[in-house]
Amino acid sequence: MKTNILPLFAKPVVCLNCEDINLDETIALGQELDFVQTDKYQGSFDVSIDTNVLDRPEFTELKKITESSIEFFVRDICAIQSNIKFYITSSWYNKFKHMNSLRKHHHNNSIISGVIYLKTNDNSGPIVFHNDNYGNQLFPPNVDMEYASRNMFNATQHRYLPKPKDIILFPSYMEHSVDANSEGERHSIAFNVFVRGSFGLIHELDLK
Repeated sequence: MKTNILPLFAKPVVCLNCEDINLDETIALGQELDFVQTDKYQGSFDVSIDTNVLDRPEFTELKKITESSIEFFVRDICAIQSNIKFYITSSWYNKFKHMNSLRKHHHNNSIISGVIYLKTNDNSGPIVFHNDNYGNQLFPPNVDMEYASRNMFNATQHRYLPKPKDIILFPSYMEHSVDANSEGERHSIAFNVFVRGSFGLIHELDLK
């Protein structure tokens, strides 16, 4: 029997490992930023006061790499036409210390979000993507289905342990969290992306 499985209506989460990122230089520059400890999220961590770190002159090369990754995501993966332009609206440096974590959340006022990983190890905590939308789950949550294994059709969450120089991009509405960091420090730069251009076949919207 021939089988043709159609993975319909998938959500794109893309991880790129960018060899051109200078880790030592970027981390050293990050250490010069001013930080505040946030307690808004479960397991407080250090976040830069500056929420546009990629606009700093010293991060120019890293911003170019990030913009190239965004272009790959929107053109090669999402197949969005070239007349619609994407730009970084905010970016901030995160430092997770021992047992720091981040509760489940999404990013408001953004279309695409991403994380640049600078310092990680095998125990620094994976990023976890959650599929909490009942309409996107295989069976409703009131059916206590037992699975022999988890796959792209029945999973309600997915963990990914990032490596240094990884850039992960995903739709901003996707719920995600970070497990506790149990060893060393975990450094990353998170960013949000919005759009410019004219789009919409029925009600055209022009964003400049």
